Amino acid sequence: MVAHRTPARQGKGPTGIRRRALGVLSPSSSRRGRKRKTPLKPQRAGSRRPCHTAAQSARRAQILDQADRAASRLGDFLTYARLRDPELEAVELGPLLRYASEILAPDLEASAMRFTIETGDAVVLADEEMLLQIVLNLMLNSVAASERGGSLDLRFERSPEPATSGRLSVTDTGAGIPEDLLERVRKPYVTGRADGHGLGLALVERLAELHGWQLHISSRVGEGTRVEIGGVALAP
Repeated sequence: MVAHRTPARQGKGPTGIRRRALGVLSPSSSRRGRKRKTPLKPQRAGSRRPCHTAAQSARRAQILDQADRAASRLGDFLTYARLRDPELEAVELGPLLRYASEILAPDLEASAMRFTIETGDAVVLADEEMLLQIVLNLMLNSVAASERGGSLDLRFERSPEPATSGRLSVTDTGAGIPEDLLERVRKPYVTGRADGHGLGLALVERLAELHGWQLHISSRVGEGTRVEIGGVALAP
């Protein structure tokens, strides 16, 4: 018998939320192991000094953004380099996707993205942290690729009856991926963005492979991108 779990709500302060969104989850070690430390705390600590002018506020925001980007690169690199085996459990997919949207709420609101989730009552067999990392990476890619006012759709579709698995998809109306880059974009350090580091999709594919899932990417320039993860087993 498999116990059902909903995502644990951790790191509710702004810094905790941002860290979890930017890849400082810890698939390289057990959830019961120690937390990873990063060398970014001094920079963030300095950025918390009181701001008295608009220029100081703008500078603080710039420092935080730079720290977040560095944390994203470091987190994805360490995760990709030191992946552990998945710890499978029954995970309620709807609450997990809604939690991901809460984590990225500032990004979604800033870009005025229309956001939808359709999962029904699906409960899947997965490593909760790894699945959350996959969803966050794909959502961040969509936000970065989309103009203000775009749309983002997360959905889970069951396979034909008798359904034992299904397909998770993340679809956006962003810039799309050029055809010559589409076959290479999942490889490490390949990116179509000037500010990208080329590990987001590579990490998604590796985490999917560890679960025995299949990754498929379809995209049209100027219309958007759809990422599908197939073979996601439903929990018994």
